[in-house]
Amino acid sequence: MTHGGIAAGRLGDLIACPECDALYRAVDVPSGARATCIRCHAVLIAPRRRAGMTVISLALASVVLVIGALWFPFLRIDTRGFRQEASLWDVATSFTDGLLLVLSVVVAAGIVVIPLLRAVLTLYTLTPVVFDRPPAVHARSAFAWPRRCAPGRWPRSLPSAVRSAW
Repeated sequence: MTHGGIAAGRLGDLIACPECDALYRAVDVPSGARATCIRCHAVLIAPRRRAGMTVISLALASVVLVIGALWFPFLRIDTRGFRQEASLWDVATSFTDGLLLVLSVVVAAGIVVIPLLRAVLTLYTLTPVVFDRPPAVHARSAFAWPRRCAPGRWPRSLPSAVRSAW
């Protein structure tokens, strides 16, 4: 069955318009050109020069910044000769008793583990491709995982979990 120029074939070749859900067959678009939806004119594909290198640079920068933020204090209070400092690691591991230990693990995962894992998996996936080498062995699943773990997709119940831990 053919509808809108799309014949039954491989589903991996199809892309959907993010605005109106029209289906199209993915094609190579030359650099500087754009593929747009016929129905709503939303941009479907817009290749940019050096986009992969930009993503790699940003992922590498986020790894360096998260590791630096772990150990260097972001908060310091000096009062009457007393000094108190706090780093991300101090905040993430501040609760060590009872049910608050679960909160501490969730905070550590949200602040440190998940962002680092997302950046490392992005580097693992894109670095070989950008440098014209074959993709890594598990690149497909490694590329899908960071998108599934994006903060916008986390359950909205985290504030209620924090409230119940108090």
